[in-house]
Amino acid sequence: MVRAWENLEAQKAHVGLSGWIVVVSWFVTIIFALMGVICDAANVKLGLTTGSWLLLAVIATVIGVQSAIFWATEWYLKTAA
Repeated sequence: MVRAWENLEAQKAHVGLSGWIVVVSWFVTIIFALMGVICDAANVKLGLTTGSWLLLAVIATVIGVQSAIFWATEWYLKTAA
């Protein structure tokens, strides 16, 4: 098993990609949350129900937080070494 500190050069190469994943996931979170609020306020279904849009927003938030932690770890390893 390869430990995180044993392959620093490969992790340093992924810092930029992880940053973009964080940005995209936060924008997707905002869009899904707005769709859920609009569906609830207008009392209509825009492809999915209100709860489904908000659940997608929660899932996108979890992905964004995970990517942000991964990005922060990679950035720290890149600047520390």
